[in-house]
Amino acid sequence: MDFPYGQLIMKSNKQLCKIEPGCAQLIIGSPPYSHHVSPSSGNHKKDLLGLMEDVIQNSHRILNNSGVFVNISTDERMNGSLWQKSNDVAIIAEKLGFTLFDHIIWSRTKISLFRVPFSHIMMFKKGKTIPSSPSKELSRVFREKIWHIPDSQIRKDSQGYKFTGALSPKIAALLISRYSKPGDLIVNPFVGSGTIIAQAESLKRKWIGYEINEGLLPLIKETLVQVAIKTSSTSDQ
Repeated sequence: MDFPYGQLIMKSNKQLCKIEPGCAQLIIGSPPYSHHVSPSSGNHKKDLLGLMEDVIQNSHRILNNSGVFVNISTDERMNGSLWQKSNDVAIIAEKLGFTLFDHIIWSRTKISLFRVPFSHIMMFKKGKTIPSSPSKELSRVFREKIWHIPDSQIRKDSQGYKFTGALSPKIAALLISRYSKPGDLIVNPFVGSGTIIAQAESLKRKWIGYEINEGLLPLIKETLVQVAIKTSSTSDQ
């Protein structure tokens, strides 16, 4: 499914292997919660880390030498304990050749007994350099290591389909603006509700997004349309 700047692929992110090496500037991955990966296997943690290893390995291959891989993870409560998922993902990323160069805590502000109220935004570089900041304001924002940005976490499409754990559009816009420029290719292995690809579209970045859940397609389309309307109204002012 094609859009002005990108392509939405409603298939598994295993299709990342078809992207040419070295062509992407930024990859942003916000993986699903472990119980959404393969509920029939009974080993959610192992399955999720296996999925992330495949994604990270392909990400390293398709990024250019100044490319950046961003992983946004929320730790999980499992069987009465806290699984620090972000740490395990970081270990995999460094094992596969990435270097962790920045780490920001995103305070979601909504407190729940069942969900950790903050996420880890971890930035990894493939080569020795990363893009320079396009503005002093963005540099200032990224020097702040705790971002207090509200997050509704639950989104619905017009048919009532509910999606939990949605990413804040502001977070997506900040990351895209900081680590890419118009015309660069951004890859999103976990499209979810479509926040990242919608922001990439509005910021005039080329993008490729993968989502295996067909039920999310109406919500993704609505996300893209809403951002397009907002962008159009802003440019007309």
